[in-house]
Amino acid sequence: MTEEELKAQQEKEVKDKEMQAQAEAQAKADAGKVGKPVTQEAIDAIYKKLKETEEKLSRSEQEKVGLVTRVAALETSGKPKGTQTLRDVYSEENYPQSEEEWDDLIAQYPTHGTDLRRRFQDNVITFESAQKKSAERLREKHPDMFMKDKDGKFIFNEHGIVFNPDSEKGRVFQEIANKDPRILEIADGPEMVMALMEKRLQGQEEGALKEKIEQEKDTKEKQRQADIKAGRVADGGSPAPAKPAVEVKFNSDVEKQAAERAVASGKVKDLATYCAIRDNKDISYGRGGF
Repeated sequence: MTEEELKAQQEKEVKDKEMQAQAEAQAKADAGKVGKPVTQEAIDAIYKKLKETEEKLSRSEQEKVGLVTRVAALETSGKPKGTQTLRDVYSEENYPQSEEEWDDLIAQYPTHGTDLRRRFQDNVITFESAQKKSAERLREKHPDMFMKDKDGKFIFNEHGIVFNPDSEKGRVFQEIANKDPRILEIADGPEMVMALMEKRLQGQEEGALKEKIEQEKDTKEKQRQADIKAGRVADGGSPAPAKPAVEVKFNSDVEKQAAERAVASGKVKDLATYCAIRDNKDISYGRGGF
């Protein structure tokens, strides 16, 4: 295999992977509209459609090259200028541009002209209508991607609709479309780019959400460690055990008098401490003999 053949094969493999990704994205978008799960059958059908469009575009390019070659051959063969007929000039690659041109072609070549007009209707008019509807569905779902005038109507210029420069969606949409402009040469191209845009933005949102969750977990862990250090919670995360309640009660007046003397002499903090030590309860008071 030559270097050029190897390069062509690699480019074909890359293009197939891109079309597979586009098909998956479009299938998910279509399934989401009707609330149904994505099926492999739907993905395969969209992939087949993309493949056929790719092959058609490739054939068109080849036909254009062939036409240029034939025209060049005619010119170099010494054929006098102006001898080409309307039948030679107009084809699927070069439709008449006005009603007058169509009338002239059909008048001179009724069969060829009528057949070409029918193909024009099928290929161009139908395509443009389908793509227009696809673009309308895009605007309905993501109106914030585009600029509007004071009356709330979308703004168009000579290049088409005007994107909102502050819209992240619009930026991603244009980035995807510019990377592979041929997507927009498909009837439902606007929605296919939309599906790829949504997939990318969803991935970014999921990444940001995951990062936020991790930050919140880290903040909570730091707070838990601080609470443990301050004694507000136990090491397991549960609240620190409450200090046992101490009942100040004496068995006799003699014992009470002894306790009062211990407090007065500074041996114990107070009567509760005396009773806690006597009953052997840990209430985090200092201990000492009487």
